[in-house]
Amino acid sequence: MSVIHNIRLGVFGISIVFSLIVLGILANLLRLIMADGFYYWNGGVLGMVTAIFTLIFVGSSLVVDRVAKGAVPSLIWVELARTGLLWVLWLATAGSITSFGLIGDCSLAYNSFVESICRQYQAAQAFSWLLWLIWLGWFITLLTVSIMSARNDPRVWFAPTVDYPFGAGGGNMGEKPVMTPQPTQFTGGAAYPPQQAPYGQPQQYGQPQYGQPQYGQPQYGQPQQYPVAQV
Repeated sequence: MSVIHNIRLGVFGISIVFSLIVLGILANLLRLIMADGFYYWNGGVLGMVTAIFTLIFVGSSLVVDRVAKGAVPSLIWVELARTGLLWVLWLATAGSITSFGLIGDCSLAYNSFVESICRQYQAAQAFSWLLWLIWLGWFITLLTVSIMSARNDPRVWFAPTVDYPFGAGGGNMGEKPVMTPQPTQFTGGAAYPPQQAPYGQPQQYGQPQYGQPQYGQPQYGQPQQYPVAQV
């Protein structure tokens, strides 16, 4: 497995953990805020939707990689599109949470309830910015290696992300090279093809044609000739 594939698995694993953290924190914050009669928090809802979408994307990608390699959801251009959408969503989520305005030292809160909300808010804010950086970094990395591989293999955009040999020249896709047989080189003589004798004529190189007597041997049905000594 190449370095790019290891980075991909690392991004997916960290995103699952961080998304679960953000989802749990925002769900609890919305419950506390709305229970006390505060206004509806759009940033919290956006963060929960983004976290759920991230979990669905990562989970479906891992399942498709194992059971349906080569399917449309596993292609590089599809993953680039979804990854680009994710880093945009996490950027919007982090900006929306930051604009809520709870910035400062949570220990200065006048009661434990406000301090708890402050600390959870800061945690959700930090993990949202981290997830944005992670997905933006993976998007740039995947786009860069895909463009570099496209120089040798224009089909890289339609290849499965998990199987494509990034950094191996591209275009091989794990196939074994085809061995082309080379013509045999004869040493000790000119490499000319043998001449075929015309029909009805004896073949060259001392080989008789079919139906012709061999040299020095009697023909079938003819008496053998013996030399007669002269006196």
